[in-house]
Amino acid sequence: MPSERSIGRACWRLSILTTHILNALLLITVYRLRHGRVWFDTEPGKRMVRWWTQRACHILAIRLRTQGQPCVVQDTLFVANHISWIDIIALSTLLDAKYIAKSNLQHWPVFGRLAQAIGTLFIDRDKRFAVNGVIENIQRVLDNSQAILVFAEGTTTDGQQVGRFYPALFKSVSGSSHFVQAVALRYRRQGQLDKLAPYIGDDNFVMHLYRIASLRDTCLEIIFTASFQPLIMNRYDVAAATHEMIENVLQGQSDMSLIEQRLVA
Repeated sequence: MPSERSIGRACWRLSILTTHILNALLLITVYRLRHGRVWFDTEPGKRMVRWWTQRACHILAIRLRTQGQPCVVQDTLFVANHISWIDIIALSTLLDAKYIAKSNLQHWPVFGRLAQAIGTLFIDRDKRFAVNGVIENIQRVLDNSQAILVFAEGTTTDGQQVGRFYPALFKSVSGSSHFVQAVALRYRRQGQLDKLAPYIGDDNFVMHLYRIASLRDTCLEIIFTASFQPLIMNRYDVAAATHEMIENVLQGQSDMSLIEQRLVA
């Protein structure tokens, strides 16, 4: 049974978050009128998104611990494992990047609309030709010297292992001079893997949001690995390399020379 303190904490935070979301919807309207449909690609728009996500993390007591540095090259494909809806909000506090997300995110209460408003690209993995369209969109973003992030597993996991990476999306960078950087995500609670943060299976979004809001805090570790250019790598090589990088980090293998050997092999 949840304690009175956790119930009160959740209600208080969710009331503040509701106001914060309403502010976002208002700001999006203003920024769209002032800067056009792609307001999120302007410097003021990027600053607004970063401010909003930082504030959202503060409201929900999401604590971020980072290791390494994100690649500063603009045309970078970031590749991350996927555990929760929190991932996008947290990463947006650190990266000026577009996101590839599952098509069902569009139908999530409120957050789906916010994701659409900031230019998220949606993919229906059950439709083969839809993937081809997303690959073209990724290439277009990178060719315009913009960063983009993909969750290559195609779904969320409980964080205990890294799921299979779909190679198709890496066709957008294979054999190119664009940069690729793997980003490992891990939720921790009291020194152990967090079993409450993952949003998986048949979890209800509203109930999961309430659960996160009721907790004292939630700690997310974000580890940026070494970036590389897949000049002579095919899509399967890039998928395998980024998967190994993330898996090695999450398993505590910090010897980066092992990963570098993989990239030049």
